[in-house]
Amino acid sequence: MKNENYRKKIEEKERKLKEEIQSYRRRSVYILFFNVFLVVVLFILFNSIKGKDTTIVDGYQIAIKMLSEIYSDEEVQSKVFLINTRNYKRDFVIDRFKFQILRENVPVYNFYYDSQISSTIDKLESILVFDLSREVSLKNLKSGVYTVSVEMYLDGKLIKNTFNFSVKEEILKEITTDPYYSIGENIIPQLVIENKTATTVVLNPTKIEWALNNKTYTDVFSQEYSLKPGEKMFFESSNIFKINKKGSYNLKCTIYFKSGLETISKNINVIEVPEKSLKDLDLNIYSDEYVVSGKKVNFNFEILNRSEKERYLYFNKVVIIIPKINYSYEVSNVKVLLGRYGGLSLVTLPLVFPAPGKYDVIFKLDAGETISKVLTLQVP
Repeated sequence: MKNENYRKKIEEKERKLKEEIQSYRRRSVYILFFNVFLVVVLFILFNSIKGKDTTIVDGYQIAIKMLSEIYSDEEVQSKVFLINTRNYKRDFVIDRFKFQILRENVPVYNFYYDSQISSTIDKLESILVFDLSREVSLKNLKSGVYTVSVEMYLDGKLIKNTFNFSVKEEILKEITTDPYYSIGENIIPQLVIENKTATTVVLNPTKIEWALNNKTYTDVFSQEYSLKPGEKMFFESSNIFKINKKGSYNLKCTIYFKSGLETISKNINVIEVPEKSLKDLDLNIYSDEYVVSGKKVNFNFEILNRSEKERYLYFNKVVIIIPKINYSYEVSNVKVLLGRYGGLSLVTLPLVFPAPGKYDVIFKLDAGETISKVLTLQVP
């Protein structure tokens, strides 16, 4: 009897063990099935998302280069580049190129080119596909957010991209002065009012008060002024300020209109004498655009301070020459204020190289002693 009971207990334990093993197996199958299902879903989603990304196709990418914010009176500058992300040279064909600018999904400008264009692009290089400024001068847009939309068929496959930019409208008012003044030097500030809107505005100032170093002068007006988009108006103080002690001073300009008033202020630095040493100064010449013959390209001529001190500099002359084409630019009596380890673009010039070849661009500063920089370009 005891043996029988013992046998039944063993059989019961074996039965429970088999049930547990089967249960574990079922759960393992369910988990495995779920994991496979999850991988399949993620794969489908990934490929769906990947399929919708048409900014990169077969190792090609299109990029839209432009400012994200401009004023209404400024011309919209937009360039489209094709980028080869592969490490080898490639031939390509562009077809049905479309460029649009939209505001609230309403087209503001459309460009469509229905013919094919064949070309070659080097490895890991970019080439210019479209330049808006070559087609139209687009400006005086109303304030708001705009979308640039670009699409084309590249080797038969659709590739496209978008870029958002905003347009601001504003009547800008600022005080213009020299970067610094020497003790006892005449200070004649100007108020500049610039119309950065899409429409003509009418200004009706009644007077302007200038206040500096506990002295106040007033200029009175009795007429209206009309400013077209992009136009500036200058109101120069009819009185001269002088300061006989070095330091930093606050200049205030209060403009009284028929409808109210507005105050603008600016700090003025007064020093003993400017520095003429060119020690720890570097020059730099650069352009953000690709240079080709016959095309106007903007070049920046920059001065760099390699010193840890602020510099109040004075140059007798700033000279830029290109001997090969007899180009010369010169300006005299230039004041420059440079911060610690700071840089400043002295001038931006549009330059044109008429034919392919080698050109030297020479940038020189004269302050009694001279410093110069030569940029040698091989223009295609």
